[in-house]
Amino acid sequence: MRLDEKNVQYELEKSQGTAVERAADSSSSTSGVETHAAAHSLARLTQEQRQADLTWKSFVGEAKSTVVETFYGQFRSSLVCSVCGHTSVKYDPFGTLSVPLPYANQIQITVTYISSSSSSPPTRYLITLCKVSYVGDLKAALCKMAGLDSPEHLVVAEVFDNHIARIVEDGYMTKFLNYNLRNIYTFHLPPPPPSSEEEAPQPSPTPPTEKVLNTSPERASGGECSRAGGNHWRSCTICLEEMCQTELKTHHTCEACLLCDGCIEMSCKHQGGGESLSCPVCQASLSPSDLIPVERRKIEKPKARILRVPLVFRMDQESDNNNKRCMQLLGHPALLALPSRLSPATLTQTLAPRIPPGSNYSLLFVDGRGYNCSRCLFSSHCRGCEVLGGAEVALQAGDTLCVRFTALSPDHHQALASTLDHPSLNDIRQNVPLTLYDCLRAFTQSETLEEADSWFCPVCDRKQQATKTISVWRFPPYLILHLER
Repeated sequence: MRLDEKNVQYELEKSQGTAVERAADSSSSTSGVETHAAAHSLARLTQEQRQADLTWKSFVGEAKSTVVETFYGQFRSSLVCSVCGHTSVKYDPFGTLSVPLPYANQIQITVTYISSSSSSPPTRYLITLCKVSYVGDLKAALCKMAGLDSPEHLVVAEVFDNHIARIVEDGYMTKFLNYNLRNIYTFHLPPPPPSSEEEAPQPSPTPPTEKVLNTSPERASGGECSRAGGNHWRSCTICLEEMCQTELKTHHTCEACLLCDGCIEMSCKHQGGGESLSCPVCQASLSPSDLIPVERRKIEKPKARILRVPLVFRMDQESDNNNKRCMQLLGHPALLALPSRLSPATLTQTLAPRIPPGSNYSLLFVDGRGYNCSRCLFSSHCRGCEVLGGAEVALQAGDTLCVRFTALSPDHHQALASTLDHPSLNDIRQNVPLTLYDCLRAFTQSETLEEADSWFCPVCDRKQQATKTISVWRFPPYLILHLER
């Protein structure tokens, strides 16, 4: 406690004692009417009023100032302990009242949640966040509101004209989201279906003796290694001798490394004592068993990887009159986790819960906007190539799957566009002008101090969390307001 605060407390206790003595003297020396008047006057003079008056007199002092009398007022600041309920009141003067603009540091974002389950329809939520927040905070708030377990499988995207315009990552700031002109969607990615490699039966390994018997006739007769087919003749990376590629070996991690048997043997003796060697290109440590024939690596397909593939729905109106032909995206887009190679039956089974039952459709490869093909040149005016035409569906990074309808019933159309509204949307703020009353009400709202700003409670004799409330106890004749932005 500072010295001036001690003086104020001392004056307060002194004035209380003097007031009690005066009341006692007056009760013994005055008439009954004067006694009741003095007691009533003493009751009105509460302890808070006396403390405020003493603090104000201590601030003003004996010298009168026109500025203080005209523009200065007094705050009342109270702290209530969250454990014992002890209240500490303090009065401070002010010359300028700094009031906040309500909701200046908050943003409200309407998020449409697309579940991975077909039984849960798309639902709109209202998420209120601090302006200095990230997409990861948005996902965490949505999980808490929607009752989801973890935001690990959630993906946030901006949707424009019924297609996914942009996918945003967790580290992206929410204030940069284009939620005024675009819709914010959150997709729950389901587990990916099996790839075509996982579905196909694994072939039994070929015995080493069979491999030798299969390759030796080609080496003896020359096989495909003719000078006419120049692409079958390659140079060893070490000795640079040109030979048939069936006589060269390589490893999976480096395509530029081509080694003949003689160089492999000499490298093992020189570097690893016959046990290992270093790749002359990538410097990886290899053993002779890591090296495979070049032809075997050539026919091996790259391993299927998981892609995030958007899904859109499009209505094409066919007509002989070109003016009546039109294409329009409809419904809610979706985001799927699919392997880069899968069978048509698996893809059809994965998409079945998202397509209205009984509807006739075709599946196309389109670009991100949903109107042009992702495989053909733009000048070809292709509106999308068929997906389910081959024995295997090979997806690429820029592909979007389009469910194309030529006729759709009103019930199916409504099923694709249906949306549920969460009760949180009732808290959306209206776009109305702010008033000074709104600013003053926001200024006088109680706030709970964080643990880092804990307050020392004299009753608990330790630091505790407290509820702080600031109000205006004494208004000046002319109030100067400062709006905090």
